[in-house]
Amino acid sequence: MNFKRLERLTSYLDSLIINNVLPCVDCAINIGGERIYRHTAGYNRIEDKTPARQDALYNIYSMSKVITCTAALQLWEDGIFLLDEPAVKFIPEFADCTVRVRNADGSTSTEPLARPITFRDLFTMSAGLTYNPDVPAIRELRESTDNDFGTVDFFRAYLREPLSFQPGSRWLYSLCHDALGALIEVITGMRFGEYLRKHIFEPCGMKDTGFTLPADKEERYAGQYRRTIQTDGKSVMEYIGPVCGYKYSDRCESGGAGIISTLDDYSSFAEALCHGGMAANGNRILSSAAVRAMALNQLDGERLAFFSGENPGRSGYGYGLGVRTMIDPAKAAVLSSEGEFGWGGAAGSYVLIDPANDMTIVFFTHMLNGYNAVIHPRIKSLVYSSLD
Repeated sequence: MNFKRLERLTSYLDSLIINNVLPCVDCAINIGGERIYRHTAGYNRIEDKTPARQDALYNIYSMSKVITCTAALQLWEDGIFLLDEPAVKFIPEFADCTVRVRNADGSTSTEPLARPITFRDLFTMSAGLTYNPDVPAIRELRESTDNDFGTVDFFRAYLREPLSFQPGSRWLYSLCHDALGALIEVITGMRFGEYLRKHIFEPCGMKDTGFTLPADKEERYAGQYRRTIQTDGKSVMEYIGPVCGYKYSDRCESGGAGIISTLDDYSSFAEALCHGGMAANGNRILSSAAVRAMALNQLDGERLAFFSGENPGRSGYGYGLGVRTMIDPAKAAVLSSEGEFGWGGAAGSYVLIDPANDMTIVFFTHMLNGYNAVIHPRIKSLVYSSLD
């Protein structure tokens, strides 16, 4: 690693604070299992200039998905299900799914499933689900339970809503990984969060990761902001506090976006995946074969076009079992290696896992509606250009 060149990364991260682009930044790079870079800057609360802290807790939003898919892959490698096995085997309501279709006159109707939804469909966001929880079935669930329902309850109700396409025919970012969380509960008989604690968090030494913000850790919560555009066109950061729009009830644990973590905790998890499923403390959370399968592109043809076309930052990437995966660095126009994989979160968090270079990059910030599509590629370029 050329540490002199890496100073450009520090300057760039600091510029995001100086220019009021982000409220805080925290970035760590590990190579060969060793921490070779850490930079934290900005504010825990901009309003009172409370400095950002390295043990801060963040909503990681969709970076929860990588954890959820790892947990589901544990059950796959244990032979409990096959990737192309129907999920209805464990949650009967999958059998009741229909598909919404648009008729020639512009009206809509429903048609039956051409085939059952499989586990592979759920891992690869190809099941036909959407990301809209504000649907009649969920509103009815909220009313009938006084908003007191669990992870499996949520999904059993959600499956009453028509799918947006036939399983396996498209790629659409959706609640598919929340479905995996519900399936983990049914399969194991454990609450989803408890399963994660026992099989991922504790083995990786992730002491501050979970679905809730404990009262004794509230002071460590990084102030969360949302970028808004005022009527004069000026961009401002609005403080929104410790909320998560994907927390559907106190007992519903969102495998897609509900986890709270610290940078050090998530870095420990990323390191385990980088090293073939083996955590730094010697605990194995996944086999090396399962990690390789996770990072293999699962999409082709139309589904790959939907995936890359939805977001320009995905050009050159495919999608594996719950992660983006680099398949064409030239097309991506970035400096990272073929086979690097990871994901990001709505408030700006980002993870890159590169087994070829034995490297992980974890970046945390806490602002919704931010500049992820601009910031994340720059961080990648600055890191990779410093490798030699």
